[in-house]
Amino acid sequence: VLGHAGTFNGNPLTMAAGEIVMDELTPEVYQRMNQLGDTLRSKLRAVFDELEVPAQVTGIASLFGIHFTSEEIVDYRSSLRGDKAMNRALFTGLLNEGVLTMGGAAGALNTQTTEAEVDTLVNATRKVIQRVRQ
Repeated sequence: VLGHAGTFNGNPLTMAAGEIVMDELTPEVYQRMNQLGDTLRSKLRAVFDELEVPAQVTGIASLFGIHFTSEEIVDYRSSLRGDKAMNRALFTGLLNEGVLTMGGAAGALNTQTTEAEVDTLVNATRKVIQRVRQ
């Protein structure tokens, strides 16, 4: 027997909730989340192009990351070379706009995300970048 401590380990309520979530994650749900992820990344790229901000938007499926660099992101090291101050400014600015990302300029969509939330993030990003560049 190998012990592994954790806040929710072996918690019956957590296990029941996890089972329900797994049952709800159908191929159609994944497809919808993946399409929303593609839409988000495309719209974010359009904002950075429109505002002429050197940025790369990365991600797959429902995940996204924003890297303030003109350099193509090809690995972990290249992802670290971006403008960290701009990354912090975006994160803080998004908080001020009522949008919480996963720290820095990265995030993940979920099963409850709609196109309206995607547009909220995109519009908030535009506002923050415009403020930061003034």
